[in-house]
Amino acid sequence: MTPIEVTDETFSGFVKNSFCVLSFTSPWCSACKKMHPVVESMAQEFDGSVSFGIMDISTSTQVPVELRILSLPTALIFVNGRETKRFTGAYSVGDLKTSLLELL
Repeated sequence: MTPIEVTDETFSGFVKNSFCVLSFTSPWCSACKKMHPVVESMAQEFDGSVSFGIMDISTSTQVPVELRILSLPTALIFVNGRETKRFTGAYSVGDLKTSLLELL
C-alpha cells in the first residue's frame, strides 16, 4: 500500500486510525525526497496494521502549525489520535521500524 495524501481537512479522520504514521514534507525539501522511499517501504511492510500518510506543508498549513512542525522532514506516530513519537530530520528504516514494533 502507498501512503495516503493527508490534508488539513482530512487530518483528524486520518489520525483516528488506531495506529498511523504521518510524514510532513514539501516539494522544495531535498531531504524529504530522500525520506519518501523509507515511508513507502514501511507502508508496504506494515500494510494492514499501520496506516501511513504524507502531508505537504506547502498546501496544508494549519495542521503543521498546530503540531509545531518546525523543520523537515518530520514524521509523527499517532496511536488512537495522540502523538506518541516524533522523528525530526533524516531517519532510517531501522529507526522507524523499531519504534513501530515497540508500539504494536
